[in-house]
Formats: sequence, structure tokens, C-alpha cells
Amino acid sequence: MYGENGQLNRIVHIQEHLGRFFDKSASLEPSKISGNWIGKKLSMAPDLSVSPEEETQIFFDHISSGHHKLISLPGGMILMLPENVNVDQPIQIAALQRTADDQLKYLAAHYTAVGAFALLISATLQQKI
Repeated sequence: MYGENGQLNRIVHIQEHLGRFFDKSASLEPSKISGNWIGKKLSMAPDLSVSPEEETQIFFDHISSGHHKLISLPGGMILMLPENVNVDQPIQIAALQRTADDQLKYLAAHYTAVGAFALLISATLQQKI
């Protein structure tokens, strides 16, 4: 939840698994995702058209030191949320999941300054060593 000043104020994590609740809760500790990741991505526009698959590269060190907060969740999930939300600025929210030590699934939603959906990106990434 974001406060009146637009800063990330608190996180509410509700998750149920096979009829019971998880013992682990969300962690505000920095995630263990860092470095350079490369792979393939697909993009979907507001008209639901999907672009051809293309190469992509993400530097998580740059993201985590910038305007986003990476939040670790149980099950290897990580949320990437903006530190601040301003009414007149576009935002990006992403969910990530490690599928192996060096593999990552990435799903990001981009919204315009007025809150309209702008782009959805799905990527499968491998850590570049």
C-alpha cells in the first residue's frame, strides 16, 4: 500500500496453499537476485497483440539500486514494486520466480501516467556469468 506521499508504506501478503496457510511470511530483506540476466521475451500490447519473441537483458543491480524495491516471498517468488508512485508518472510492477539457481521467470506490467495498461512482458532468463 502506498501512503499519501506516494511512498511504499506497507505490504500485505495473503497466500493460501492446499487448504492451509504458509508458515513463512514476506521478507522486506533485499532479494538475492542480482547481476546480469539474459533470455527471450514476449510482449503484449493493450490491443492484445503479441510481439514476436526477442532477446532481452536485465541488470538487477541497476533495478534494485534505483526506484524499485525487490521483496522476497515464500516459494522463491519476488515482487518488484516502485518505491514511490506519483499520479503523473508511469509505473512498472513485476513478479519473478526462480525456476533453478540460474533460471528466472519474469512477468512485468507497465502502466501509463493515467493508470492505463501499456504493456505486459513475459520473459525466461538465465544468469549471465
